[in-house]
Amino acid sequence: MPRILNEKSIFKTKLFNIKQADVKFGDKILKYEIISGNGKGAVLVVPKIGDEIIFIKEYAVAIDDYMITFPKGKIDQHETIHEAANRELQEEIGYKSSNINFVKKIYLAPGYIDHFTYIMFAEDLKSSS
Repeated sequence: MPRILNEKSIFKTKLFNIKQADVKFGDKILKYEIISGNGKGAVLVVPKIGDEIIFIKEYAVAIDDYMITFPKGKIDQHETIHEAANRELQEEIGYKSSNINFVKKIYLAPGYIDHFTYIMFAEDLKSSS
């Protein structure tokens, strides 16, 4: 099993901390870079209204294009995952839910990003206005 010998921060932003890690594989030591999220992770919400799953069209600066996705966002320090999911629903589609369930915790790119996302499923949506 590989072993991390040491890890140090090499660059920080308001969203991320980029770290360098020396990892021992048998008699070899390899250098890795890890993007670490500054926070409690994120939520991605799959909203269901009636028999329909709701998507949003959102601009993604990293690819400089719009994409079809689900409501999502970071979890604020004071929030539970359920509170964050409900806030994101209200901000992004104008609905709130009285029935949000945790589905799965996932890592999107665990080879170099330690950031995780909670997948949530929301039903019983009502307009938040």
